[in-house]
Amino acid sequence: MSFDSARERDAFEQSINEDVGVFLESPEMNEDINYKNNENDNEESPREEPHIDVVDEADQVCFQIERVIHRLMSSLASEICQDEAFPIEYYDIHLPSYEWCENAKAFVESGKTKSIRLNTITFARIIAMLNLIHTNVRQGKTVTQREMYYCASAKEPLLFSKVGHVLDSIKNIASLLSIDRGALNITSTPKGLVAGLVTLHNDKTQTFVDCSILESAGFSIPGDLKQIESLSIDASSCDFILIVEKDAVFNKLIQERIWERYPCVVVTARGFPDLPTRAFLNRLASTGVQDTCKIYILVDWNPSGLWIFSTYVTGGASNTNESKRYALPNAIFLGVSHEDILAAGKVFTAKHTKREARDIANILRRKRGPLYSTFKTELEQMHALGRKCEIEGLYASKNDDNYALSEYIRDKAYK
Repeated sequence: MSFDSARERDAFEQSINEDVGVFLESPEMNEDINYKNNENDNEESPREEPHIDVVDEADQVCFQIERVIHRLMSSLASEICQDEAFPIEYYDIHLPSYEWCENAKAFVESGKTKSIRLNTITFARIIAMLNLIHTNVRQGKTVTQREMYYCASAKEPLLFSKVGHVLDSIKNIASLLSIDRGALNITSTPKGLVAGLVTLHNDKTQTFVDCSILESAGFSIPGDLKQIESLSIDASSCDFILIVEKDAVFNKLIQERIWERYPCVVVTARGFPDLPTRAFLNRLASTGVQDTCKIYILVDWNPSGLWIFSTYVTGGASNTNESKRYALPNAIFLGVSHEDILAAGKVFTAKHTKREARDIANILRRKRGPLYSTFKTELEQMHALGRKCEIEGLYASKNDDNYALSEYIRDKAYK
């Protein structure tokens, strides 16, 4: 785009900025917003004592979204006015940057910003998703990530043809606004389970759950972060909290009713830990137990298991500003370890997949990062043997249906 004179360029830029202002002042962007402005008060009305207006969380989130959209649209307008930048069709979004700190054993903010270069369609997805989130928050609606996908794909099928498009947009928006998905009124489908000597009382719904008397399955951890925050948790009689990687092991421990033998709470995220499960564990550890209560994590002896442990402890490297608040830095690695495999004698093991072998080799070569820092010896043993072992492998080869996994956990937790 070219201009015959500087006056034409200035006029065009002014018109773009005016359009941005109209966009932000439209009913769609400011529906039902009732910000008080003292300058618009009737000057003849009697003067009242000054007071502080209380702005609720929804108003704060909506204001942040409006401010981000204004910044993005203003940036776009500026690029349109620069002939050399507009044809490239790329836009940058700057997010906080985090890096692994070896001394702190955690991901910490680096002080630098991470620039995400978005192409035109990805930029459009973020704008469209911001609009959807703004509408939901303003109307007080809480939706799951899956519901967001169906809504977005129905309105913008060309932009949101895959669930991943919605998930990536939500993750970038949470980082852009420096808030968690709970504040965006976005929840997850319940995934985590809890059982054992813990009672849960929902202060809002006045419901009560005793997780020690559940018959065949654990209690489903809510997918709504706000609902988790409203729980009153009591596990003060427990000796330890046990986090297990998968539901097969969780179910075996329920069948053994491990908490009747050894006072404990058992939690699983059924695979990679989702944010609600981590939020629940953080609340359990910080408000529901005694100071002497320890947290143990039991995972498979493979790269995925070690990474799951690291995610619980550090909060993970993805979307760190959101997940680090739910980290469990004091959690202890219970197993499965190389020593467990040697002590068990005959166990079921399997060869690494090509990807697992490559991941192990890369970590050992780089000599840095959370897995290398914590599991250098375990990774070296995996690399040397070329084998992996699941938790079930410790007892499956014994051909003994009466084998008590609880005893293995007792020996590790009370040693």
